[in-house]
Amino acid sequence: MTMEPAADVRIECWENTWKCCATAFIFQERARHLRRRLQTLSFLGIAVPAAIGGIVMTFQSLEDGAIAIILSIAGALLVAQLVLSIMSLTSRWEDSFAYALKSAALNTKLRLRYERLAKDAPTDIAEQFSALQEDDTELQIEDEKQGLTSDERIRGMRYSLLQYHKACIACNETPRS
Repeated sequence: MTMEPAADVRIECWENTWKCCATAFIFQERARHLRRRLQTLSFLGIAVPAAIGGIVMTFQSLEDGAIAIILSIAGALLVAQLVLSIMSLTSRWEDSFAYALKSAALNTKLRLRYERLAKDAPTDIAEQFSALQEDDTELQIEDEKQGLTSDERIRGMRYSLLQYHKACIACNETPRS
């Protein structure tokens, strides 16, 4: 292995810091969206059957036409809940949510390690960088299996550039918000 000058390794550390920051942001956003979906699904799983039971018990004295309308509305909600449950299971929302949380945490940890290495520049920076890069590469391979979209990558990099007050290499502008 050729030894890179410490200054070059520090530059690579900063570049990897920004990439890990972007990836952590992407998975934090995914986790936030999936959490909301799973919470909605859990709520509907309890609320819809409870509402149907409550409606039947409360309004059983209504004329048949009124209760039929109420049950039709409740039935539509039940079908919506069923469709969401099937979508959740086939899309593996819970697995995706767990991975998003894990990846966000690991990418944040890598970001902090790269950042510390870039700032401290220890005498064995090349060796530490090499070991850190191995961990990063393994995580990147797993992250890629999650199907990151171009839009997510752009939002992630924009977030990272904003956090570190850096200019975009494509447009040479620094994000302000």
